[in-house]
Amino acid sequence: MNKTEIIVLSKPKLEHPIFVEGLSHMRGVGHPVTRMLIEHVNAVKFAELYSPHFPGYAIAEDNGLCHLPRYEFYASSEVHPNLVILAGTVQPLSTDTVAYYEVFQTIFDFVIELHCQTIVTFGQYLTNQVEHAFFIASTSDALSNLITTKVGGRLFRNGRIGGLIGMVLGFAELHKLPGICILGSASEDTPWETITFPMFEYLLNVLNLTET
Repeated sequence: MNKTEIIVLSKPKLEHPIFVEGLSHMRGVGHPVTRMLIEHVNAVKFAELYSPHFPGYAIAEDNGLCHLPRYEFYASSEVHPNLVILAGTVQPLSTDTVAYYEVFQTIFDFVIELHCQTIVTFGQYLTNQVEHAFFIASTSDALSNLITTKVGGRLFRNGRIGGLIGMVLGFAELHKLPGICILGSASEDTPWETITFPMFEYLLNVLNLTET
């Protein structure tokens, strides 16, 4: 394998889905919230992404079967809007900027092929404040203000959003797609597990899903 590749397992029937990305390491808030969302909307895996930029090891699952590090795409048409969800617990090395762009360009091209209309990403934000809060960054002032007014939260100002959850906003802006990033904050002493369910509830409020 000399480049990032997506293996399509099946072709879901979707109508203008929202793309949701919550990548993180196993101890981050992104992974458990993503799994909760997948279960909540009965999403089905339909594609896998592999990359030579991912760490060099195999992952053994609970059933003893092994596979390379990967991202998994899930789809659900049981809710409106339909969802495409990206799950994963690995990322390229933080120092390898080219790898980040190559991996995410592959993801974004695939998302465009699926006719996703909006992009929502979420993750964690470390702060010195003891108080927990949700921060919103987006591709437009109107979108940020709409979310903070209807759902609550604060605008994320004058900061950097690292990794693939931040890059998605830049790519969305370039392609004139609405993009939203939700950041859950906590101090260094706060276990991320304590904000997992509040993040999940906040995400559901942002998505505003209804059953089809």
